Amino acid sequence: MEHPAVDALLRLLNRAFEGDSEHSLIDNLKHVSDREWSARPTPGARSIAETVAHAATAKHVYVEHAFGSGKTAWDREFAAVCALPRDEMLTFIREAHGHLASHVASLSDDDLDTRLPVHWWGDPLPVREIIEILIVHDTYHAGEINRLRSILQGNDRWDHYPESPG
Repeated sequence: MEHPAVDALLRLLNRAFEGDSEHSLIDNLKHVSDREWSARPTPGARSIAETVAHAATAKHVYVEHAFGSGKTAWDREFAAVCALPRDEMLTFIREAHGHLASHVASLSDDDLDTRLPVHWWGDPLPVREIIEILIVHDTYHAGEINRLRSILQGNDRWDHYPESPG
């Protein structure tokens, strides 16, 4: 049986995570050095590592609340992910994404309107909206990571653009 809406969402979900070199979360980490991974460009700013930990935690907690036990606590999970070394954090986010993608792949188009609990959020949300939130979330943080990297490296890989006036 075909599920064109689920297939489209799954394709976008995977593309936002890894697979579009200019816009995906993972691909924007390719040129981040170990120093840049944990550096903060300004006081109070979060590091690239903290941004990845945030994205990983969100992916994991949304899945657990929407499709699992719903007992995962954001603060405890985020602290644990932040404490992981870089390679383990990347493994964790890939596993969380794989878990999410497998849940999405198991859906039918009719399932997309089913409302699922995301307990800390308030009212249950339609499955489609949960997936859309996570797609946009990865894309948003991919841009944030790219901007942090360019500030920390003192360059912008978009060097084909002319300099700004002023």
